[in-house]
Amino acid sequence: MKESCAPIRDLLPLYAEGKAAPETRAFIERHLSECPECQHRFSELRSVDPRARRKRCWLRAAIADLCVFVAVFPYVVRMTSVQWLPWEDGLIQVKGSQSMSPDGFYYEGDDIPESVDVLRLQMDGRIGGISERTVIENDGRATATLQAWRGASAREPYMRWLCPTPDRLIYSDGMRQILLWERAPGEYGETPMRPIVPYAVLLAAAFALILGVLWLVFRTRRTATLLRQLFFAPAAYLAANILLKGIDAASPRHTFILSVALYALLSLTGQALRQRRKSI
Repeated sequence: MKESCAPIRDLLPLYAEGKAAPETRAFIERHLSECPECQHRFSELRSVDPRARRKRCWLRAAIADLCVFVAVFPYVVRMTSVQWLPWEDGLIQVKGSQSMSPDGFYYEGDDIPESVDVLRLQMDGRIGGISERTVIENDGRATATLQAWRGASAREPYMRWLCPTPDRLIYSDGMRQILLWERAPGEYGETPMRPIVPYAVLLAAAFALILGVLWLVFRTRRTATLLRQLFFAPAAYLAANILLKGIDAASPRHTFILSVALYALLSLTGQALRQRRKSI
């Protein structure tokens, strides 16, 4: 291809659709009368259905927009949402339960006890604040869930009191939950930490593995298209978790939004690649 052919090749789609200005059309027609390569290229463009060409342009634009969204969305989420500290040993240590004066603790009504049972917690110096939520389970036991976010600067470990003492204390960093403390029947005591496995992530990984293998095995059959689309769903969910905060901590709402965008991106990219193979 000559250097003078490059601008002509860029203008040929407009010329083929009749959207070029009169001066541009005259310029292209003069070049086509002298260049067999560009004539051949123009013949190929004319043989393509204009609707298919427009569909291809829309497809490329949608893929580009989704790429930008997938790149920007995790960054915006990280910058605008609270970043819970991921669990590691020593982040929160339970030092036991003790009775204390109710002074300094909030109570509703006039019935204030003489003493209250509180749970002593030693907090890591990186913790800047704590979110606490207590719910009553079906068995009547009170379960307190803690979430911690990082402070502006590190400091020395400090003590914090949880009042009243719950029956069960859990730390959550977004998706994984760690059992920190549990009251034994009739006495106070600590139990070993039991990690609650992120079942959604493990289930998505298992489905992705199974569907990926089936897609490879049956890739030459009619079911390949269905298996490919089914494989994209768990794969998009796993990728969304990793792009947002890692598999240990991810907001379900943000994960769902990014999963849908990734699923659409994978589907449209696959469609564009298949169209490209057919045109070659």
